[in-house]
Amino acid sequence: MSDTRGPRRPPHVDLPNTPYFVSTRTHESRRVFHGEIAAEAVAELTRIRHEYEFLLLAFAFMPDHAHFVVVPAPNSSIGRTMQVIKGRIARRVNVVLGGTSTIWQQGFYDRMVRTREQLNTYVEYTHKNPVEVGIVEREEEYEFSSANGSCLADYRRFFDEVRA
Repeated sequence: MSDTRGPRRPPHVDLPNTPYFVSTRTHESRRVFHGEIAAEAVAELTRIRHEYEFLLLAFAFMPDHAHFVVVPAPNSSIGRTMQVIKGRIARRVNVVLGGTSTIWQQGFYDRMVRTREQLNTYVEYTHKNPVEVGIVEREEEYEFSSANGSCLADYRRFFDEVRA
């Protein structure tokens, strides 16, 4: 009997109090996140970050993908955290668009962060992504990312409380 579910994805490794760098694409690489839609995605991410008590250390919504540096809440996993993030943002985007389309590609790419240097590299990569692809000249100009400092409190909390 063959497995019709497609290729099996390797399981995500889950360690408590550990940051993950996550990248995920939109369905069929459609350019979804711009203007009002990207602004709504940022607002929804902010709401669920507080509701589900995960730490958000950095993010960027690019037109056809997104990057997150996230520490799952205690007693949660990176898989569950990303399920919540992608699910809630997809629902919000569909409300704004007045539709029911698929927003995200299945799955996501994640890298467990092992050192402070690696963490800072991922945060910097996330913030520089809009510059690298030519959307803005300076990372602070991109309004759909945390380059404006909106995640600094969580970053500090991670080192002051979680890593202490």
